[in-house]
Amino acid sequence: MKKIKHILFPTDFSETAQNAFRYTLILADKLEAEVVVLHAIYPQYEGMDLPVMATQATQKKLEAARTMLEAFVDT
Repeated sequence: MKKIKHILFPTDFSETAQNAFRYTLILADKLEAEVVVLHAIYPQYEGMDLPVMATQATQKKLEAARTMLEAFVDT
């Protein structure tokens, strides 16, 4: 059997995800695997939005998610 080298951990930053992350870290430690954390951001746009405005709104969501991810991992 192949050795597990990477574990993908998708998260929504919820309290439940934080608990699951702890177990993921324990498993990764036992398997000597790397954990990759994933949080998906959907583009922000309205029907009549200009592309520039949609990009700015999506960028704000990205910055907020980055801050939440850092806090999530630090916790």
